[in-house]
Amino acid sequence: KVEPYKSRKICYDVLLTKECIRVVITDEGPGFDTSTVPVKGDPDAMSQTSGRGLISIQAFMDKVELNQAGNQITMTKYCQSQKI
Repeated sequence: KVEPYKSRKICYDVLLTKECIRVVITDEGPGFDTSTVPVKGDPDAMSQTSGRGLISIQAFMDKVELNQAGNQITMTKYCQSQKI
């Protein structure tokens, strides 16, 4: 393991209710440029060199949000009756 990566911490928060499951993951890294995230449903997104993980997350989650710094992701999956 190499610095600075081995000293960074990851924090998470999970909310489980009858309406939804929400997971928030934050890391101590500098983040990334969120304007480069492929758009959900873009047929060319999987051929890009980066962002494929986010495309996969978007395919399974109902709502995906990134903070402005690009070091936090909030993923929400609604129960069938609550789907938006």
